[in-house]
This record gives sequence, structure tokens and C-alpha cells, in this order.
Amino acid sequence: MKKRIDKIAAWGADWIEFDNMDWLDEETRQRYNLSATVSEANAYINALCDHTHAKGMNCMAKNTVDNFPQFDGVIYESYHDEKNWWDTQGTREFLAAGKRVIINHYNEAKCDAVYAEYIDFYDNENISFICEDTATKKYKHYNQECV
Repeated sequence: MKKRIDKIAAWGADWIEFDNMDWLDEETRQRYNLSATVSEANAYINALCDHTHAKGMNCMAKNTVDNFPQFDGVIYESYHDEKNWWDTQGTREFLAAGKRVIINHYNEAKCDAVYAEYIDFYDNENISFICEDTATKKYKHYNQECV
């Protein structure tokens, strides 16, 4: 993974999104017969973020911020019937620290209303929001200056 991070740095990237971080629960560990403990997995992911920082890039967490305070931002996947399923307190802490929070919302007929819900829920206008609009079959981007 460090070689991949090194290659991405050589390409000139600013951020690396650490996808598939949401496997750090007992149910998923058992389903896939993973031998690493949650503590070991956290240490591994944090070490990779440290390496990413050493290469001059930022770390973007995926769907979780729990035990990842040195990450620079987070992106969540949201759905019409699944909003705020993540650690909302951790999200509030990231926002309070000025870290990037991006919500990528899928399959939605009322993108403007959902964006307003998130702004209201977190009482913070610094959330970036990307919404898959079912009417236009395109993504709508909100608050891009935060991205």
C-alpha cells in the first residue's frame, strides 16, 4: 500500500480516499473471516495515513471517523432511506475542526431538500454535498468551494 501511495504522490494528487474503512465491525470481520483485530486494523489505517501525510497529501476517511482523528476529511455515502447512519458526533467534531465533510447522496428526487436537511441537522454550511438527481440522471454539486 505504501508503494501505491508513493505512486499517487508522484502523480501529484492532493488527497487519498481510504475506501472500505467501514469493515471495522465484528459482523463484517466474521463474514469475511478477517483475522486482524479492530485495533490492528485501526493502527494499519492510521499508519497509512501517516505515510500519506509524509508524502505531502491529505487523508480522506470513508464512512467513518471513529479512531481516525488525524484524517483531514471524510466522505459518506447516503441514501434516501439511510441518512446519518454514521457517527454523527464524529462528523460534528470534524466540522468543528474545519475538516472536510462530503456527503455523496444517491438516487434522490429532492436533492435541494436533502441538502437543506443535512445543513440543518449539523448546523453547519461547510458540508459539501453531491446528489444523484433521479430526474436529470446527473449529479448536483453543492458547496464546491469546500471540496
